[in-house]
Amino acid sequence: MKRIKNFVQPDQASDRKDYQNLLKKIQKENVCPFCMDYFLKHNPTPILRTGKHWVVTTNISPYLGTTHHFIFVHKKHIESVTQLSSDASAELMKHVAWLSKKYNIKGGGFFMRYGEGNYTGGSVAHLHAQLLTGVKKSAHTFRIATTLGYGKKK
Repeated sequence: MKRIKNFVQPDQASDRKDYQNLLKKIQKENVCPFCMDYFLKHNPTPILRTGKHWVVTTNISPYLGTTHHFIFVHKKHIESVTQLSSDASAELMKHVAWLSKKYNIKGGGFFMRYGEGNYTGGSVAHLHAQLLTGVKKSAHTFRIATTLGYGKKK
């Protein structure tokens, strides 16, 4: 797979202005914010767990309404699931299970974006996954939303 020229796409984070501004700064530096040299130096959230293939932390810009928003960053710079080893896939699921037990997660959403942000709504090209949770549905709650791609208007 051809490497994406821009590591970040600030316009994909337009609803989160602080995060969008951070991505603009990173874009000027022309670095991948999820590659380990940069990530471990500049990520302000603590590393919760690390494995052979993944680093687990909380998202620096959690989606509105989340109780927990975790991020799993592949240690090697890859941009597609076609580059993901079966060992890395298995390890990822172990991290998800570990978080689910540690935080007593009753239900959550788990997803991975890969490739070009103009197809996925993602802001960082480096392969990563996310696990998020909210609260139990009630008359006083709302649905947590994120972009997972784009569809054609009719």
